[in-house]
Amino acid sequence: MRREEIMQAAIRVFAARGYHAAKVSEIVKEAGVAQGTFYLYFQSKQAIFGEIIENFLRLLSGALTDWQVQEIDSLERLKEDLRGIGLRMSGVMVENQEVTRIFFEEALAVHPTFNKLVSDFYDRVVRILNAVHQICFERGIYRHQNFTVLSYAILGMVERVVYQYIVRGGLTVEEAEPVIHDLIEITMHGASRQLGKE
Repeated sequence: MRREEIMQAAIRVFAARGYHAAKVSEIVKEAGVAQGTFYLYFQSKQAIFGEIIENFLRLLSGALTDWQVQEIDSLERLKEDLRGIGLRMSGVMVENQEVTRIFFEEALAVHPTFNKLVSDFYDRVVRILNAVHQICFERGIYRHQNFTVLSYAILGMVERVVYQYIVRGGLTVEEAEPVIHDLIEITMHGASRQLGKE
């Protein structure tokens, strides 16, 4: 319980101050514990920051864990799957808005260790997306294209939308659904009137 209280205090301090400006003394003050208590649970500021990021990435990865990609047999099924994943991921980010802000604004700029954590996460997501693209191509849902480029394009689009609507805009779970719908439609059909749905 005390460990979790310190973690939550660290999240608030990192979100408000940024990693580099934040001090362990500020974290323990926020948590209402002695500085020695902090070091019973965490070796350093870097250690607690790393655990916060790892936990967040684990929650996001969980949204993809049960995706039965072999069952995708139509464009509508793919859209339905993506909608469910989008809602689960947005739920994680909305419920953890301070950590989401820390992730997007701090994680890559703090330490090479965290760069690897984030890179490994994105590599896993790209592998999953590439597998989905290949299945969709084999089943006539997608045309042939560079699936890795497509995967990174999707990630880039999602990242920017998340930053704008959740990190900066304070989007709620209820408000996320139409945004997810638009992301899926743009991913599947682009912006063209001829290719997309009006």
